[in-house]
Parts: sequence; structure tokens; C-alpha cells
Amino acid sequence: MRTRITTGTTSALFILDVLDPMTDDDAWAAADALTEGLLALGSDAVVHRRLVTAAPDGVGRRRSAPGSS
Repeated sequence: MRTRITTGTTSALFILDVLDPMTDDDAWAAADALTEGLLALGSDAVVHRRLVTAAPDGVGRRRSAPGSS
């Protein structure tokens, strides 16, 4: 089933799974496009992002969106 955003939607979770050969920059670009689309639907939308990557030791790392704390 595809995600359907309607005027009654109050919250949603999107997981963008990026595999080789895509890069973290590709993931951010996809998230940017999704964010722009959501904000076009409602300028009061609140978006939170996290990038989880595999560290060399196999333990996940999290990084916030560029420019956020």
C-alpha cells in the first residue's frame, strides 16, 4: 500500500532506505524533495530528519540534518 497524505493526516513517518551505489548526499537530496513536497501541502508542517549510517565497526551512527542541532 502506498502512503496517502490527506487533509486529515496529522502525522507520518517516512523511512528512506538508501543502498549502494547511492550516497548520503543522495539520501539528503531525496529527503529535501520530500520535505519540499510536504511543506507545499501545508506550510505549518514540522519535519524532523535523522540519517543513520553504518559505521566501520558495524554500529549505527546518527547525524542530524545539515544546519540543525
